[in-house]
Amino acid sequence: FNAIAADAARCLGDLLDDDTWRRRAGDLADTLDARAWDADQGLWWDVPVVGGGESCRTPTVDGVLPALCTANREHASTALDQLIDPARFHAPFGPRFLPKDHPWYRPRRYWRGPAWPPINFYLWLAALRQGRRELARDLAERTKAAVLRARFSEYWDPETGRGLGARPQTWSAVAVALGAAFTAESPGG
Repeated sequence: FNAIAADAARCLGDLLDDDTWRRRAGDLADTLDARAWDADQGLWWDVPVVGGGESCRTPTVDGVLPALCTANREHASTALDQLIDPARFHAPFGPRFLPKDHPWYRPRRYWRGPAWPPINFYLWLAALRQGRRELARDLAERTKAAVLRARFSEYWDPETGRGLGARPQTWSAVAVALGAAFTAESPGG
C-alpha cells in the first residue's frame, strides 16, 4: 500500500503546490520500482522496507497498485494488463484479490479472493493515470454492477457478485461515484 501513500503525497504536493511532497512521492515510487518490481510476475511485491523480514511473494491484486504512481509506463502496462486477463485478476464482478489458478484462491474467503471496493477505486485511478480509459471504464462498470448485486456489501465474490461482510458498507458507495464519473463524461450522459 506504499503506492497509495505515494499517490497521497503527490496529491498533497499538487494541492499545496509544494515540490517537497511531489519529490517524496517520486522517491517512494522510484523505490517501489527499484526494490519491489518483479518482471517474471509483472507485479510489485510487498517488500518489508522497515524492520526486515521476507516477502510472502504471493501474487495479489495489490501488486498492481504501484501503477498508480510509477513513472515506468512499461511496468504499469504489464501490471494493468493482468486486470483484463481471466487467468489472473479479471472476473465478472471486479478484480479478484488472488489469481484464479492460485492454490489459495477462495472467492468468498477474507483476503483470499474477494473483490474490494477501495482497491477497485485505486485500480480505476491507476488505469486513468496511465491513460487506460477503457480499462478504467470496465473497472467502473464491473464494480458498479457488483455493488448493486451485493447491495453495498463490504466486499463480494468476484465470480458471482454475492455480497460478503458488512452490509451496507459506506465505502461501496465509491462505485456509484465511479459510474457517475464516466456517465458525466459520456456524450448524452
